[in-house]
Amino acid sequence: MYFLRTQPFVELTVFYWDEAANCLRAVLVQVRQLQENAAQLRTIYAGEKAEAIMLKEMEVMEAWKELLGSCEASRVQVTSVTDKVQFFSVVRENLMWMEGIMGQIGWDEPRDLTALGVMMKQHQDLKAKVDGRSKTIQQCADLGKILIAAGNLASEEVGLTNQCNTFE
Repeated sequence: MYFLRTQPFVELTVFYWDEAANCLRAVLVQVRQLQENAAQLRTIYAGEKAEAIMLKEMEVMEAWKELLGSCEASRVQVTSVTDKVQFFSVVRENLMWMEGIMGQIGWDEPRDLTALGVMMKQHQDLKAKVDGRSKTIQQCADLGKILIAAGNLASEEVGLTNQCNTFE
């Protein structure tokens, strides 16, 4: 529906994150192997060599923790951007729909009762369309509120959009 325009972006993002997760799993296997090797080497060597092995292992573990932290920060940022793109796609679709409805509203004064009847029928049809779309518009507003409440990185932009919301 309204995510169709952003779907390729989302799918590509998910693909890259899946690939990154696969790479991280491979690195995790290597980190665990290094820990096992270091533990074995510490039992074989004593003194300064055991201490040097332990220090190198600690360096690797610290680098691993930093990598995981960076990956998490990147994941949060990508998720935030993806949510923002989806939200603004929904907003854009709803605005285009509203502009279309506004273009269909006749502002001319009817010249006779027949024209008035036709105009009233058109307005009733448009009101039915608006009422039918109100759930989608409310979902859009709710999505914006969720993004703001979650502290999404795009909260400021979403908040500006939500200030225009009068569908409460």
